Amino acid sequence: MWYKDAKWQSRLVAECEIMRGRFPRFRLQQVASGALQWAGALEPIAGVAFVVAVRYPDRYPYHPPRFFVHDPPLDERSPHRYGDGSVCIHKRHWDPMRGTAASCIPLISAWLVAYLHWLQTGEEF
Repeated sequence: MWYKDAKWQSRLVAECEIMRGRFPRFRLQQVASGALQWAGALEPIAGVAFVVAVRYPDRYPYHPPRFFVHDPPLDERSPHRYGDGSVCIHKRHWDPMRGTAASCIPLISAWLVAYLHWLQTGEEF
């Protein structure tokens, strides 16, 4: 796991500080595979909340985090999702030198706004 390598420990500490400052309700967790993820609630529009997770891949930061929506469950027909259930956020938004878990939260929020619009209108996003 990337976070066990001494050269990345300072990156993890920095990400923890950034997340605590910008998204204090999110918590760092270790999933069964050993991967780390930040999980917390987002309210992309007033009155509509989702529990989401930003999961670090094994090759972080060279590969972008994966984004999951845990609750409420997403419609199985929803577009822009991978086979593992994670949501598709275009890789052009990821810069290994500047990207952090905190920089991903607004992207998930934007995806959820588009998803909610799709639920109401059927217009693919």
